[in-house]
Amino acid sequence: MKKKTIKKKSFQGSSVTLAVLGEKIDRLQLTVEQNTKDIVGIKQTLAYGKGGVRVFVWMVGIVTTIIAVAKFITGNGS
Repeated sequence: MKKKTIKKKSFQGSSVTLAVLGEKIDRLQLTVEQNTKDIVGIKQTLAYGKGGVRVFVWMVGIVTTIIAVAKFITGNGS
């Protein structure tokens, strides 16, 4: 059996590569933070929208009930 020889890798110029990678990671972190803030804002907007729809449905139900009761009391219901 032959033994495999392991070549040592040269790391010349790796500091430049690491610096570039570090900058890219920093930019990614900033982007992720901004996206997280945007997602929180979108969730709040959706929650307000859902709440608005619920209030609208309740108001329509209350107005419809008041009109039905008024018609029933005045005798114009049938």
